[in-house]
Amino acid sequence: MVVTTFVFLRSFPYFLFKLILFFVHLALNILFMITYSRHFICPNIKLLLLSRKGLEIPVPEEIVKLQKEMGVRIKSLKVVDGLNTVCITLWKEVLVGKRILEALTRDEFKAVLAHEFAHQKGKHTIWRVLLTISLFFIPIFSWSNLCFPVLINMLFTQVIITILAYTSIFAFMVVMMTPIDWILELKADKNAAKYAGKENIKSALLKLTPKEKLEHPTETHPSTLERIRKLDKLTE
Repeated sequence: MVVTTFVFLRSFPYFLFKLILFFVHLALNILFMITYSRHFICPNIKLLLLSRKGLEIPVPEEIVKLQKEMGVRIKSLKVVDGLNTVCITLWKEVLVGKRILEALTRDEFKAVLAHEFAHQKGKHTIWRVLLTISLFFIPIFSWSNLCFPVLINMLFTQVIITILAYTSIFAFMVVMMTPIDWILELKADKNAAKYAGKENIKSALLKLTPKEKLEHPTETHPSTLERIRKLDKLTE
């Protein structure tokens, strides 16, 4: 009994160290999943809920023709009140915001759909997932090959290293995926222009972007003015 108690007391600091490190890892993993979900999982869940509220309308003949020309296929077209975009879900439904449908001409609407079809044709979603997974291992490999001195004690050092490692991974993924997303968006614009005309894409972009945000890029899209500049360089 005395020996068992002695062994437990000697191992208790190590057990506490592992327990604290486990909770640090758990907290950072939860943070990572929340961040990941905000960009990938939550949007698709939202689209699934919105698609149930959508009003299915017949697919216009010119859109059916556009599908065949671009070599893509959609199952249905739904108008959704409260949605401020046009998108194709993973289950190949086209969801269109009611405001967008009312604001665009038929040619502009065709241009917006051509952009989304270009994403589908180029399998951009698959490329994003593959690149995300591939890039994820770069900072992990880098951190696994670094050596750090012990600061204060081993527990404190491990906690600091863990926090720094996760922070660097988040930052690295944002920095690396942003230009990749931009390239894919510009590529979709370029391919859509072949089928719907660059002028229709430009006018649709200008209608759908508030004037104060024309020069503002996002994590997933270059600025509207930059997209228009790229389109202007294309030859019909």
